[in-house]
Amino acid sequence: AVVSTQSTGFSLSIPFCCFVLCATTFTFGVSSLSTISFIHTISYILFERQSTSTYNTAYTFTFVLGIDVSSMTSRKKYNTPNIHITLLFLFILTTSHITQGAYNYCEVLSKSFLFYEANRSGRLPSTNRVPWRGNSGLRDSSGGVFDVNGDGDLTGGYHDAGDHVKFAFPGCYSLSILAWGLLLNPQAVERCGETGNYRDAIKWGTDWIIKAHKSDNVFWGQVANGGTDHAFWGPPELMTMNRPAYSISPSQPGTDLAMECSAALSAASVVFKLANPTYSATLLSHARTLFTFGDTYRGIYSDSISDAKGYYQSSGYADDIVWAAAWLYNATGETSYLNRASSDWAAGVSSSASWSMLSWDSVGSAAGVLLYQMTGNNAYKTPVESILNYWQPGGGITYTPGGLAWNSQWASNRYAANAAFIGLSLASQSRYVSWAKTQIDYMLGTNPQSQSYVIGFGNKSPKNPHHRASHHSLTNSIGSPTDNLYLLTGALVGGPDQDDSWSDDRNDYVKNEVAIDYNAAFTGAVAFLVAQYGGTPYGTSGSASSTTSTTGTQQQTPPATPATTTTTTTTGTQQTPPTTTTTTTGSSNSNANPNSQSGPSENSVTQPSGGVVNIYSNGALSSSWGDWSWATPRSLADTTVVRPGSPASISFTPQGWNAVYLGCTSGSCIDTSKYSFLEFWVNGGSGGNQNVGLALLQNQASVGLKKISDLLGRAIPANSWVKVTVNLSTFPGVTSGMVLNGLWIQDQAGSAQSKIYLDGFDYYSSSSSSGSLSTTTTTTTGTKPASTSTTTTTGQGSSTTTTTTTGTKPASTSTTGTPSTGTATSTTGSGTTPGVSSTIYDDSLNSAWQDWGWAGRNLANTSPVHGGSRSISFDASFYGGLYFYCPGGLDPSKSSGVSFWLNGGSSGGQTVKARLVKLVGGNSVPQTDDIPLNTLCSGYNTLPANTWVSCTLSFTSSSQTSDGIQIMDTKGASQPTLYVDDIKVLAK
Repeated sequence: AVVSTQSTGFSLSIPFCCFVLCATTFTFGVSSLSTISFIHTISYILFERQSTSTYNTAYTFTFVLGIDVSSMTSRKKYNTPNIHITLLFLFILTTSHITQGAYNYCEVLSKSFLFYEANRSGRLPSTNRVPWRGNSGLRDSSGGVFDVNGDGDLTGGYHDAGDHVKFAFPGCYSLSILAWGLLLNPQAVERCGETGNYRDAIKWGTDWIIKAHKSDNVFWGQVANGGTDHAFWGPPELMTMNRPAYSISPSQPGTDLAMECSAALSAASVVFKLANPTYSATLLSHARTLFTFGDTYRGIYSDSISDAKGYYQSSGYADDIVWAAAWLYNATGETSYLNRASSDWAAGVSSSASWSMLSWDSVGSAAGVLLYQMTGNNAYKTPVESILNYWQPGGGITYTPGGLAWNSQWASNRYAANAAFIGLSLASQSRYVSWAKTQIDYMLGTNPQSQSYVIGFGNKSPKNPHHRASHHSLTNSIGSPTDNLYLLTGALVGGPDQDDSWSDDRNDYVKNEVAIDYNAAFTGAVAFLVAQYGGTPYGTSGSASSTTSTTGTQQQTPPATPATTTTTTTTGTQQTPPTTTTTTTGSSNSNANPNSQSGPSENSVTQPSGGVVNIYSNGALSSSWGDWSWATPRSLADTTVVRPGSPASISFTPQGWNAVYLGCTSGSCIDTSKYSFLEFWVNGGSGGNQNVGLALLQNQASVGLKKISDLLGRAIPANSWVKVTVNLSTFPGVTSGMVLNGLWIQDQAGSAQSKIYLDGFDYYSSSSSSGSLSTTTTTTTGTKPASTSTTTTTGQGSSTTTTTTTGTKPASTSTTGTPSTGTATSTTGSGTTPGVSSTIYDDSLNSAWQDWGWAGRNLANTSPVHGGSRSISFDASFYGGLYFYCPGGLDPSKSSGVSFWLNGGSSGGQTVKARLVKLVGGNSVPQTDDIPLNTLCSGYNTLPANTWVSCTLSFTSSSQTSDGIQIMDTKGASQPTLYVDDIKVLAK
């Protein structure tokens, strides 16, 4: 602080009042509204109320708290030593409070760019850092124009907000403001290590603008119909609706839109002038042409693109012309653009800039600041100061009790951030700097609720923004799931009401919407605060591995490098993903050095022969796949609960949205044009009924997710292994020709659940050839049997109860199977020795055999039946299958094969195949060819309706030892239920 004075009559009042100011500062804090208001009052008393006759010359009082009182005082020079001492003392006392920011602004800056990445549309790059986002809007086009990959010519760009429309008008505004923020604070951004991410955020948008500018006088200004888009509540990867595109042209002009996009391209051309000169020149060329187009054909864009009226209706284009012309002058130095900006400014934009703060529909204040920065002419600055003064405490704007300048209930944070950015851009006016800091700090948590309004920042941040992708409903419901599935890191939500009240309610889009324009000026303001108050580079430049939920319920995104898990137990309901490689105790994972991996391979599609890709089998992860899991603790070599014949399984405790994540590192990534099915096994352990989901990934991003219980058609059973068969053609987000490079099994409850076990992950080219072990559970309803004999077989961590009924049979029995390790014990009634003429199924399954099927089935169907009173009903759809396994095996020296009867039910027309298999290392290996129906069943190409036909599956070699029979669908599509009965081993 510097005050020069020659008056002695003023020497007592200033020290005294400065003491009061100092005490106020330490009592209430530098950034509090009460402090600033009080300083304004004291400053007025000190200077404005003094007699002008006592002043000889001008004085300057530049207050270290950011209050510029020069405009409030008369002009006289003073020089009193004790004034110097007092104000120097005040300077020393206050400096420690103002040179450091209350927050790590670099962290805020870093996370803001993650939000922009989360709102990307189109085909995502391999550098994508938001793993729950995948490709979307790939059919967006200007009229059926597609590239060699099938991508439309309008793919890319940004989704506007929590919806999936691409609105170019607010989008281009956002890009111009983003670019300006970087140009004003390049050193601060570099200090945070975010220059690359900042440029990427800009370029993702400007690439799309170039695409949309199809010819000199045609620009595509919107993709997707607002009403149709908003009627769908789900992630963009699952969109199926038609997405029309809308353009401006000489007959349907849009001066405002053309000018906003011209400004964005001009500003971006300056950003890339040194970093990428060729790209910069391309941007500038389009900027010039768009300016000429918009200037030549005058009109308001929302009159031409009428669908935009309900969302972003423009009020005029005079300010947009000045904004575009100013940026072209900045980019080219050509005075013709400056002259144009100056004349249009004077013609009326200067007036609007004095009363209208920055927004997507009003850029006059920004144009004034930019022109002032380039020319130093106060004619541009004065109107902007007028609106900024209105936004100061006592200036006219409404303030919440907690100190937020509150302009509108709709996105109050946005307008305050915009005003803060404009104030900071006039940094020569120091009072605006400290005021702007109070506004941004309010949004970061300095408010009565200590509520951060930036998702993923601070100890208390939003978790339920009005955002379809992060909510990730698979039922087109804004209410399901209860909490957003994924953390929308870095997004600034709408903000509080006039009384500082706010609730984390997804349905309240007024206070909880997010949008790319909300974060635009906010990002620039935060960069300014880094420059003014400093900041520490955050983590790995905001990589996904550093994205941490503070709410305790939401998705932790995977680390950037694969790591096997630690056995350390963590506390709480949400786990932070590891950022360094740890080692699993007892793991048999044979991956290459995980630290050498940057993430699952995106492009390597070398497919193995044989139509099978093994991911995890025989207790170990394939060497071509890595463990990127963020579930802790977990084990990839758990020996407590295993399938028969398998030495180990994968286990983890679902909680806090954690997951087991297996990613392709090289070689066997999955081309869905070659592979049609994923199969794996799950065991619910002691608890069962876990709420977990399967996500399939492309370029490390989820393309879709389904709950495992939905895939099974029932709850995950306790203490039982059951096979999950996934038809890729019907899985959400998966399309033919897509390359999948990972999967994860993720908690969907948010809170702790019981441990779950997984095994046998394999991709298949056609029907299942794993045949691997399925589990069954038996549920009995109706009349209890007259007498039962029960034997329990216990094997590695699991148990099975085999029940054979003697006497009266139950009225209704639904059997879904439960395998066990060890040898099943034959009980009273039907036990026989395999290898001789014996029964596998006759009204019930022989106790020497186990049901390991993977199709919907009922082993106690009452009609139709071939013999006795029961048969098997079988849903032979989507390559589902019956699989009956005998631990003792079939001896081909004593048996010639297996016979059975099939019935097409009331519909008929089904087709199936069958084979004999043998369990080897936890997987079933075919011992015969897949025998088609017309060979099995006396020339039937399809099953007849309501007719039993005899079928035989024969050994082809006396050396073919087998221990199982599989009967499977061959169509890969839905078929009517068919029936199986009287399955017998044929004696030689």
